[in-house]
Amino acid sequence: MVMSFTRILQVYIIQGAVCLFFFFIGYKIIKRNPKKRLNQIFSLFFLIVAASLIVNFIYAPIEDPNLQWLATILNIFTIYFVVLSMAFLLIFIMIVNKSEKIINTRKQILIILIYAVLLSVLFFIPEPYGAKVEIQLDGTQLAPVWGIVFVIYTLTIIGITIGISYRLCIVVYFKFEDKSLQKKWRFFTLGLCIFWYIGIGTCINNLLDNETFRLVFGLSGIIIVLGAYLVYYGVGRQL
Repeated sequence: MVMSFTRILQVYIIQGAVCLFFFFIGYKIIKRNPKKRLNQIFSLFFLIVAASLIVNFIYAPIEDPNLQWLATILNIFTIYFVVLSMAFLLIFIMIVNKSEKIINTRKQILIILIYAVLLSVLFFIPEPYGAKVEIQLDGTQLAPVWGIVFVIYTLTIIGITIGISYRLCIVVYFKFEDKSLQKKWRFFTLGLCIFWYIGIGTCINNLLDNETFRLVFGLSGIIIVLGAYLVYYGVGRQL
């Protein structure tokens, strides 16, 4: 298998460490109280992100040009899961803001289904407007390239999610009267911003398809570990 150093660094070293860290936090949250709905929702955010990285590990070694279609589909699944995980964070924030009685199980499932349906469109955007993972005849798998329509559609969903989530974060912040709770909520919000940066950056990275930008963004991607910790530190330890 022929794979560039940048690809190895980004997929197996950086993302490998991130995957283990997300699994650890997700497991830690759900283990604390498996039957509590808030814990389930919050832990699923971390576990789904980890699952998206595992999909990356699976398709990265594919070197058969005849399986290029499979590599492309699996690549789409990675961003599918990443953006879907944002839905669980949004639901978590909504519950903190309103309570589980108002944001009940039925509403939670509806929100998840809406995201699932909207994100499924990504699989049907044709080339050159959609996603593509090219595998050359010598077995070299090139980094994913996303077309402009694919990126705009993905960023639209991410942008709407960010707008709603950030607004609710501000509302929740001012609901807290305890200064220590406000401080921890600030950490939580900062962690969200880092995660959003990774989502937006990934879209731009695969749209530009520039080796230098990929290297710089790949190295900066490790910051998501800090983001995950801040999200967990802000609220996870209190669950």
